[in-house]
Amino acid sequence: MTDRLKVAGAECWAGKRLLVAGLGNIGSALVLQLARMLAEAGVELGLLRLIDRSSVAARHAVNQAYDRADEVGRPKTLAAAERVRAICPRVAVETLVADLDQAPLGWFEDIDLCFGCLDSLQARQTLVSERAWRLNVPVVDGGVDGGGELIGRVQTVVPGGACLECVWGVAHYRQIARETPCHPLGRRPPQSTAAPLLLGEAVAGAMLAEAAALLAAGPAGGSREIVFDLANGRRLESRIRRAAGCRYDHAVVQRRIPLGRSFGIATLADVIAAAEREFAAAGDLQFEFPRGLLDRPPFGPRRWLRAGDLLANSDRGLAELPLAPLDRIRIRGGERDAFVVLDDARAIAEELRR
Repeated sequence: MTDRLKVAGAECWAGKRLLVAGLGNIGSALVLQLARMLAEAGVELGLLRLIDRSSVAARHAVNQAYDRADEVGRPKTLAAAERVRAICPRVAVETLVADLDQAPLGWFEDIDLCFGCLDSLQARQTLVSERAWRLNVPVVDGGVDGGGELIGRVQTVVPGGACLECVWGVAHYRQIARETPCHPLGRRPPQSTAAPLLLGEAVAGAMLAEAAALLAAGPAGGSREIVFDLANGRRLESRIRRAAGCRYDHAVVQRRIPLGRSFGIATLADVIAAAEREFAAAGDLQFEFPRGLLDRPPFGPRRWLRAGDLLANSDRGLAELPLAPLDRIRIRGGERDAFVVLDDARAIAEELRR
């Protein structure tokens, strides 16, 4: 087995916990390539998590890895998980049919590496800036040119180095609200990327190579980008430097605070109390809630709130807001940050034993 692993160069994947966000042109190809590589090398992952908000449509057979009639209408996460299990029967696969904004932060917390296979700047910002970076999890992100050219891009974003937004300019932030193609509520006509499957497969392969290098060598290499043009045989690799004027605060939140009560009976008052216990001398406390959670009365469109803003609703149950048992609420007290952990009683007991 040792010789086999050395030859395949796949020992770096053994026992790792991975998350794939987005299962379209790139993501559907990536999970199959990953599964086949692991099966060939005889390597077992610790866990594979898959998240996507949309379902398989007949048109996806053209440029995504869904070519069976019985997959049409099924969530992409379930179809991809079934494919993976058929190749690697022993792999543990967890699936979530949801938008990234709805995915609880705790779902990303115990992951070694995330793959971003997304189709909008906002989704990438959510994955990297609001999820993975805060938890000190590296991301390998891939993209394709949607205009019909065979151009692909892979970015490796390592917390502590340059972030996703270090290379963004004004135009990127203006595009941040552009809707992504496969909207689950059908508010816009569905449209698939024009990128052919071979381009998605090429980007997926490059992402796996970058991830293997990162898992094997660690974060020492920092953040970097690869852009390649299949039509003209060109490839450009570059290091991404941290931008002094970046809008992102580059904070990794290390401290975790147990809520102290089971999620099902906890209220906002319990969140406030947990924060006050942790930051007793900090004075003014600020609470950051997940995007969109409080975009309605009585809270308004703000993400950061002070304790005083919450007091009038402090008796409201967390499940009413709605929040989920694996969510995290970020607290800032002075110069320190922490996450209040919203888990069930067993998770709370485990947190307290650490």
